[in-house]
Amino acid sequence: MTDTNEEGGGGQGGRTTPEWIAFAMSLLLLGGVVGLIVRDLIEPESPAQPVAKIVGEPRRAGDQFIVTVEVTNEGDETAVEVQVQAELVLGEETLEGDQTLELLPGSATEEVEIVLPEDPAGGELTARVTSFQNP
Repeated sequence: MTDTNEEGGGGQGGRTTPEWIAFAMSLLLLGGVVGLIVRDLIEPESPAQPVAKIVGEPRRAGDQFIVTVEVTNEGDETAVEVQVQAELVLGEETLEGDQTLELLPGSATEEVEIVLPEDPAGGELTARVTSFQNP
């Protein structure tokens, strides 16, 4: 009859060093995953909150002007169909241009370009988010 080790593993019934290392790494990985799940359950997510601001100087493109607008979602949740509007006030005249972002993930920043028919240098130029949806 042959002598068998009922516990499996090494000759003395213990685990080998590589087995202990693999076991420790598995515990660390499992602990990290559980920690992330617990954090997501405890921390409330803030709703989508996209905001817009003009970056850089408007540039001429033929007889029109292009304004670059940076849109940042300051919330944790995703915003969809984000409507961005640039408004140029020249004396009594108000000109508007708009652009739509289909998707803006939480804490993300995207740039859009809005075309205006007049030079913004002589007026007051502002940008804002006019609407968005929650998915």
